[in-house]
Amino acid sequence: MTAFTAKQIADVLGITSRSVRKYLLRVSPDGALIVSGQEAAAWTIARLPESLRQRLETEAVRQRCKGASDEQQIETLLAMPRQRYKPEIALDKISDADISAATKLRESLRPWLIRQHDSSLSSSELDAAGVEDYRRQFGNAVTTRYWRELFTRTIQRDNGFEEWNRLEIYLPDRLKLKDTPTAAVSAALADDFEDLENFIATCANPHNPSDPERVGLWTLAFSKFAELVRAGQTAKSASRRVRQFLFFRAQFLAPTRNALRMAFERKLDQWQRDNPDSLADGRRGNGDRAEYPREDVHCLRHSAVFKNGGRIDSAWREEWPRLSDYTRQRHPRSRKCPRALYQLVNRVKVDALCARLQGRRALRKIVGSVTRNTDGIHAMDRFVADDWTSNVEIAYTNRDGSISLLQPQIITVMDFASRKWVGWAMSTDGGPTVELVCEAILDAFRRHGVPRKLCLENGWVFGRSLNVNGKVDDEGRTLVAGLAQYGCTISHFDKMSPTSKGELEKSFDIFQRQMERHPGYAGRLQILDAADSFKKEQRLIRAGKVDATKYRYTFDGFVCVMRDLIAQYNATPQYGHLKGVSPDEAFEALKDPADPPIHFNNELYWMLANERYRVQVTAGGVVFRHYGRKIQVRGGELPQYAGQELWALVERGDDSLVTFMTPDYCRTFTVETCQQPSADEKRMVSGSSVLAGELKKISQHMRAVDDELKDLAGEFGNPRADLLAKYNREAAARPGGAVAATRATIINPALADSAQQMQTQRETLRAQQKKSQNSQRLARRFSESTGVVLSKPAQENLQPDEARFLADYLKGNLKKDAQ
Repeated sequence: MTAFTAKQIADVLGITSRSVRKYLLRVSPDGALIVSGQEAAAWTIARLPESLRQRLETEAVRQRCKGASDEQQIETLLAMPRQRYKPEIALDKISDADISAATKLRESLRPWLIRQHDSSLSSSELDAAGVEDYRRQFGNAVTTRYWRELFTRTIQRDNGFEEWNRLEIYLPDRLKLKDTPTAAVSAALADDFEDLENFIATCANPHNPSDPERVGLWTLAFSKFAELVRAGQTAKSASRRVRQFLFFRAQFLAPTRNALRMAFERKLDQWQRDNPDSLADGRRGNGDRAEYPREDVHCLRHSAVFKNGGRIDSAWREEWPRLSDYTRQRHPRSRKCPRALYQLVNRVKVDALCARLQGRRALRKIVGSVTRNTDGIHAMDRFVADDWTSNVEIAYTNRDGSISLLQPQIITVMDFASRKWVGWAMSTDGGPTVELVCEAILDAFRRHGVPRKLCLENGWVFGRSLNVNGKVDDEGRTLVAGLAQYGCTISHFDKMSPTSKGELEKSFDIFQRQMERHPGYAGRLQILDAADSFKKEQRLIRAGKVDATKYRYTFDGFVCVMRDLIAQYNATPQYGHLKGVSPDEAFEALKDPADPPIHFNNELYWMLANERYRVQVTAGGVVFRHYGRKIQVRGGELPQYAGQELWALVERGDDSLVTFMTPDYCRTFTVETCQQPSADEKRMVSGSSVLAGELKKISQHMRAVDDELKDLAGEFGNPRADLLAKYNREAAARPGGAVAATRATIINPALADSAQQMQTQRETLRAQQKKSQNSQRLARRFSESTGVVLSKPAQENLQPDEARFLADYLKGNLKKDAQ
């Protein structure tokens, strides 16, 4: 059986070879063909995936390819030579309006046809930009769906040649002819066929009449032919005169004189045989169009999605007994779903529903993501940072001398515009840490300065760490400075969305490919991809049978490897976004000379070397957290700042000392951080001063409080001692000695005040209740007297003038009754 290459299949379907190869990823080729002197993989039709075969079958039916089976039709389709699209009417005979519309459509579609394979441009961005260009050219807006139809139609007409300047592929589906000049028909000929002229002029569209109007025109033309023959002209002469008029005035009947002659003779023969139906389009009796019930289509779609893993043919075989009588009578049970019903079930919808059933992430791969435009973004405008795990396993020597095999954790900082790795850091931690993140970012700052924007992942470390993001209180004051203190804006990528940092993820992929040649390569996922030789080396090292350095890098050695890999990556030209320029060259070329970044100077170095926190000094000193570690400081000058806020500056690599500054940075002092003495220090040899030193710091704070208390008492006195002395003196000076003891009721003043409030509130409520009762009584008497019933809210809330009116009214009625 004949085999075909991916390029042949792509040309037939009007798509790229890359798209076809995605279908064939898991299908091994059946052979190879020599194309342009190069060997290319080829596949037979039987080995093609079902989804790809369905598309080829649909295209074969559309192009009316012949064959006894579907495979033969597809083979005929693939063997057909590619042809350039030609309109039914030559360009010089098409109306000016259609030519103008095609020209505008070419101007709006051509830029996006050229960029259709651009990986940095998402489908949604392509549609939005194309619709906007269409509106700019034509002056009216269209829907995204209609624009996509025009886009697809143009690609299909091009048929893989990619000749986007050809005007023919942009023409409308229904073309109009140019208006025939009046001078083309002689006056005598126009007078002879005045009836035909008037009939054409009365058509709804004289350039493209409807089918009934065409039938009427043929009938009128044959009647005129018969009239000329009866007038004495020969049949040949009369036929020539009628055709001459029709060719100039009704070119929509046939594109050429010869075609018009053949149609005229064929229809004239049938008309002379009293067969008027032959003048109409003979295709109208080709058969009825299937109208499948909506329930059948949805039943098959549901079965394909929920029961058969997206296989429509399997759903057809399973659900056939449960379909409607109409569908079963029209199509007997078969292995494959009928093509017309298959198209209604809709392969695209089935694939999308199956993806959604797997999860929103799978659906997003089908729907596509947003591709960002990097035009106008300069180098140093934006740094992006993320973590990844090395694919190379190293041997790390622990403090006790033992060897651990691990894959280092790496933080990478990349310049977004130039794709250059501007900073990095690596550690033996099991995951990313705040210290490692800050070390990598500050490494980039030291090397190149501070960018305008820093984009980070939205994970636990990157998104929640205060040392990265900073912290402010309710009043907007900075509590933890974070990375924004250096002059850049911090932002985060979308959660669970690697495509939002696709440029950085692609650079990780490049590095992981380069690591494949290094010793200790564990694969992309060690548990699945690790080679047998890698596992054997692990067993030998862990068993102590060989030295670890025989098969693995040390940590310091791998640092040198990473340094060389980064230098190589930055110096290697890239042919995607950079178009053959290396990241190093792009970094320098894309800088904005009018807006340079923050220069790295001594002041900035001082800031990079320290973390800054706003702390509250309590009676026991200062307690805060630095990279997750608890820092406690006592003693020194801290006691005199109790109750105040200070800036605490901690060196990033050494937290044994903390420098404190007042909020206005006018006063600066440094204090040693507290240590944890051993619980058994009393039994240690003399000379250990950790416990003594910590107790001394505590005594400094206690002494500061004692001194403050004595100073206040000395300046303003001691009220307790003064009161005691005062009343002792009065008791001693009172005549008669001590007063006789009596019992007195002591009431709390607050309680007494509450009792007065309670009495006032009770009197107010009683007055309101009495007023409501009087209002209800008057309203009830008024209703009994007049028959007018007032609503309950109105009865309870009668105004004083309303109450007086009701009372006067009731008094007047009583007087009338008495008389």
